[in-house]
Formats: sequence, structure tokens, C-alpha cells
Amino acid sequence: MITKRNHVYSDLRYADQMSWNVEDVDTYTGVDRIGLLVPERDMLVDRGNSCLRVSRQHNGKCFENGYVGGIYVKRMPRNFASLNYTLSFSVSRILNGINLSSNTPIDFDFLTNEINSRIALGGLCVKDWSFVQVCMMEVNRNLILSDDYSTYRRLLSICTYPRSNKKSYKDSVYFQTKANTVKTIIYDKGKEMQRKMRQLPQKTILRFEIRYAKTKLLTDQFAKYVPGFRNFSIKDQKPYFKYLSSFDFDRYYTDKTSKFMEPFLEFSNLVRPLDLRSGLIAHYSNNRYPDKDADIAIDLLGAWNAGYISRFIERQQDRIIKPSSRSDSSPTRRKEIDKQAKKFLCEAVIMDEIVNHGFKRIDELKRGLLKPRPNLGSIINPNQAA
Repeated sequence: MITKRNHVYSDLRYADQMSWNVEDVDTYTGVDRIGLLVPERDMLVDRGNSCLRVSRQHNGKCFENGYVGGIYVKRMPRNFASLNYTLSFSVSRILNGINLSSNTPIDFDFLTNEINSRIALGGLCVKDWSFVQVCMMEVNRNLILSDDYSTYRRLLSICTYPRSNKKSYKDSVYFQTKANTVKTIIYDKGKEMQRKMRQLPQKTILRFEIRYAKTKLLTDQFAKYVPGFRNFSIKDQKPYFKYLSSFDFDRYYTDKTSKFMEPFLEFSNLVRPLDLRSGLIAHYSNNRYPDKDADIAIDLLGAWNAGYISRFIERQQDRIIKPSSRSDSSPTRRKEIDKQAKKFLCEAVIMDEIVNHGFKRIDELKRGLLKPRPNLGSIINPNQAA
């Protein structure tokens, strides 16, 4: 039996008044927004009562879209002839009234009935759900943390994902691929919820969200995390919505975050050093010049703290990677310098955290992002292993 977690808010009167479920903030690996592709033949449209309106894209092309019952509906351009409509909505809002609780089980029958009842107000109805595919999926965890959000943001912002670019917007950090098909977002969920909840939480709520947004990419994920998917016939090996209730969201999530958290795992067996330099020298003890590597890492940390890291790397290229007669003119040299500088900086930030605060915050992040959580599928099917 899974018991409800303690509230992170001191006053729940307004949430109760709005009939919002704000329990289980950090109990499960949750699902927020998903996008569905609906074949045109399976979408019934009452043109006399339709919520769809014609809009124009930046390239001048027109398309139909509308918003009804918390669901965004779009008719795709004709080059998507076999999959003409998209439905985009927040599972968390549908189930809980507000996007906060992690209790978001994917009950296919309930969700399909609920979606149809909502879009019916806009003259729409999905006649057959058999071939509706998932084209976008946001999976997340809320981490309830003891210190201010900014301290954890600082630690997580120095991590990297393969083939992704990092950018910051206000207090959020984004890691996204060039085509924007895979995105990881880190943000202060408590602050985002402040206006709706009419208060700040008693503790920090950090949300770490992973978004995939292409059917081909999602097919690969379904193959890994939907039991028996590879045994389906070839024509059935697609990210159909009907399979989503079997998707192992928790294992999917921790597989992704394990890669992200690799820099922290390197320091798992470290004895807390007395100062930053001695800690880095010990960390680089197998390097050819541990003292020099420690010094450049400390200088990179200082430049990062002062806000001129790019300029520092430009001026200190030869310190970061010693030039050679062949590499000096190599087009890949700057990429290697940037890569090495990021590695040094990452190690300096982590070591600085350990020297000043021990492993408390790092362990909080590791537990929050890597520790298995109960399987949401067990809420729907009690016989399913948690």
C-alpha cells in the first residue's frame, strides 16, 4: 500500500475549493503533456459546431486549430495526409485539475472517454482510437529539496547531454537538440505554482522534465520500455496511444537521468577534502600534470562565477590543451578545447560544492533523479509489479 506524501503547502483551502489534487508531489515519475496524432478518417468534425479556426503560419501557409476543454487541436498540413489532426493536452491537469501532482496513471479507457467528452464541446470526436499515435511526451519528476532552488540549478546547469545545446531563460535551464525533438527542462515548480496556489511551498520543488517530440524517436523508446513491443507485427510497432499504459515511465526516466548525472557519480567515493585545490589535485592524480589541471579548473570556476567564461576560454586555449604542430591548425581544436574546458569546469563546480557543503545537496539530487519510484501502472492494475 502506497501512502500519500505529506503536503509541501501549509494552506490547502484554495486547492480544496478548486477540487485540485495536490497530493503525491514527489511520489511517482509523472506525465505532463502528451501529443497525439489522429488519422483524418478517425476524426469526426461537426463543421457547424467546430472549434477549429483558420490561422496563418509565419511562412504564409494556413492551417486550422482550436482550443477546447483544455485540449489544443490542430489540423496538420496536407503533407501529413495520413495523420491529419493533433491533440495536445496535460494529463496532469486532466487527472488532478492542476499540473503539480505526480499521480498521473495512464488509463487508456478513462483518458479516451475524457478527451472525447471535452472535444465534443468543440464539435469533434475521435471515432476510433486504435491507430492514434503518440507524437510528443513529457515525463518528469518533482524533487522536494531542502535549500534554495538556485543552489541546485547551479549544480545541474554544468551537466551536459550528448548532441544537445544548453540555454538559460530566466531561472530555467534547457538542454535541447538542434531540431528541438528532445528537450530537458529544469525549473522552479514551486515558483511557477505560486500564483495558482496563492503561496510559495514550504520547501523547494524542482521539476526535471524530459520531452520527446517525434514519432520515430518515440517508436525507439516504445521498443525499449513497452513490454513485448518487439514481438508485435511490423505494422503494429508504432507508438500507439493504446500501448502507453504499459510504458515503463520510471525506467525510461532513470535511464535518461543516469547519463545526465554521470559527472556526480565520479565523486561518489570521495573523502571530503579540506580545500578546493587539494581536492582537485587528488581527483587528477592519474593525470600527467595534476597541479596544472587543478589550477586551470579553479581559474575556469572563477571566470564562470564572474560571468566571463567564454572570454577566458578564448584567451587561455593553450593552457586548457597544450598546442602541437599538427593540432594548432586543426579545425577540431577549438571543439576539443571547449569540451575539455567544460569538463574542468564541471569538476571544479562539483568539488567546490563538496568542499563547502559536503554531499548533502548532491545526494538529494541523486536520490531525486536516480532512485526508482513506484510504478504508476500498479494504480490501474494492482497485480502489476510496482
